[in-house]
Amino acid sequence: MIGSGTGIRDAFNDKKVSNTTVEVHDRSEVFTGAAYKVFTLIYNGLKSGQGLDERTALTQAGDIMGIFLTRYADYTPENQMTLEDVGKAYVKIDKEVFGGRYQTMFVNEFTMRIR
Repeated sequence: MIGSGTGIRDAFNDKKVSNTTVEVHDRSEVFTGAAYKVFTLIYNGLKSGQGLDERTALTQAGDIMGIFLTRYADYTPENQMTLEDVGKAYVKIDKEVFGGRYQTMFVNEFTMRIR
């Protein structure tokens, strides 16, 4: 691609609903940043908290986030959803699948980004 910037959305960001437009691609950067931040927190917890090597921690963190990313649509409105809807869906999935292990991470990250 030719143009300015990287051409790829920067997943590592601190964007919030309050500093993005309602345009779907702009707003999706908020979700991307939140999901990636939680992914890094899970990875770091597996690596340092459980003592896993980098490759194993990365694989497990990817598997864990894959569950959230593939199941959240089961818990959100069909046609239009908010970041809050997605955050609540993640908390429900976390409770059902992981016994609430990641609830604090999701609540903190999504609450910060909804403001």
